[in-house]
Amino acid sequence: MRGRHIPTSVYHITWSREYGICCLHFWGCNLSCRICLLKKEVLDCHLPETRLRIYDPTHVNPAPERFLTLDQVFHHLDPLDVKRVFLMGAEPLCEASLPEILTFLKKVKSSAVSLLTNGKLKVPVDLLDEKVVR
Repeated sequence: MRGRHIPTSVYHITWSREYGICCLHFWGCNLSCRICLLKKEVLDCHLPETRLRIYDPTHVNPAPERFLTLDQVFHHLDPLDVKRVFLMGAEPLCEASLPEILTFLKKVKSSAVSLLTNGKLKVPVDLLDEKVVR
């Protein structure tokens, strides 16, 4: 799995050491919802430094400028004791390398994986523990 300098749509990773929870944030979607939260805040809106931005009527966040390669995603996750991973953002199922990311999370990290999806695309249920349609 190493040596994969393949670009991904992952632009943000959050980690809670206390709970062993990691969130991978994906950019790109198969819908264009007028009220998409990512139009207000592209970073994790649960972080103390970003949580109030979604209520500010003047705040508009630009799209991410930097995306991780597949190798960088694996590199960031390697040292973490990940118990559960949430795949979120716009629509994770639009990510071409999602099967490789899921295989890494399930087989290498032995993590439980939850997918937040809009439900419009086929879901690879064999490598997921939970699917949440939002």
